[in-house]
Amino acid sequence: MAKAKAEVTEKAPSRMSMVRNALDTLGMDASPGDIQSHVKTSYSVELPTQVISNYKFQIRTKAGKPGPGRGRRSSTSAANLRVEDFELLRGLVDRLGAEQVRQMVKVVE
Repeated sequence: MAKAKAEVTEKAPSRMSMVRNALDTLGMDASPGDIQSHVKTSYSVELPTQVISNYKFQIRTKAGKPGPGRGRRSSTSAANLRVEDFELLRGLVDRLGAEQVRQMVKVVE
């Protein structure tokens, strides 16, 4: 004889979806403490702020939004530099001196 299927109960949302819903309500700049309070009042679930911070980072990364500390690097990365660039710089330092090259760089910045 086959077993009868148990009545399907509504599944509670995952912790990630709770954080995602809180971010939708509070905004992406909400602090982990604010999100924790929102989740506690909305779902009666206590999430540690470290877990919330981790989920928030994952959500921002998947959305392609920069997190704190991102976007500070210049557009020229180490991968774009070539040996010829260093040779040219070495020639300028030899011809003008390191201090003069530093002053030139400050003017260009």
